[in-house]
Amino acid sequence: MKESLRAFMNGLIDYAGLFPPAKLPLDEAIDDYVMHLKGENSWMLGRFIIPVTKLNELDRFVPLFDEIGTLELAVLGSGGDYNDEYLSKISKDMAKISDYRNKHSGK
Repeated sequence: MKESLRAFMNGLIDYAGLFPPAKLPLDEAIDDYVMHLKGENSWMLGRFIIPVTKLNELDRFVPLFDEIGTLELAVLGSGGDYNDEYLSKISKDMAKISDYRNKHSGK
């Protein structure tokens, strides 16, 4: 494989096991993600995608990443059907994300 292609694909694919078509429970999704992180193609794997509403459920899984590296996340906000609803939720979502980062910084 050309180095340019490898550089392009490094961390390119985020893991979305919580969402269709897999739609796995959190514990199974984390196990699957860890398995892929330990695999030979782990270099292509990016962040674990999780809704902000499930963020605090990750606490019990943080120790799994001590041996393989940092748990990198892509956190999806709550959204909303209308601008006002979205805007009212986004500051709360950002606060939850910030709290989680502060709680687990350096881990």
